[in-house]
Amino acid sequence: KLIPPSMLALVDYLIPNQEELETLCPEQSDEASRARFLLSAGVGCVVVTLGSRGCLVCTRESAVEIPAMDVVAVDTTGAGDAFIAAFATYRAEGFSIEASARIANCAAGFSTTRQGASSALIDRTSLEAHLRNTAPELLAR
Repeated sequence: KLIPPSMLALVDYLIPNQEELETLCPEQSDEASRARFLLSAGVGCVVVTLGSRGCLVCTRESAVEIPAMDVVAVDTTGAGDAFIAAFATYRAEGFSIEASARIANCAAGFSTTRQGASSALIDRTSLEAHLRNTAPELLAR
């Protein structure tokens, strides 16, 4: 086992990509069953980043697949970091898990439209301007 079960119970949010999730749970056949396995081991919430497919948000109560933003990807190097940074920021500010994941999907999508990792990150002002025009409900708490 890569992560002892006693450690999993201490994890509030686990945000692996597909490959990382498969490494953690090789016995399960798909993302949803892998996420359910981790939830049953004590993880509070599993958010699986799915690249161009978006993400899968799993809690003990629900599983929601959130589609990715429609962009022309140039470089995906920092997309996971952009996702996690936005998710953590908005979640810490009191946004729901699903809203935080939807916002994070946008941040990750924007990061793929430019070369590089940190240089491709969208700033908060630009991200929220985009959201106010396309999905203003996400910014309401």
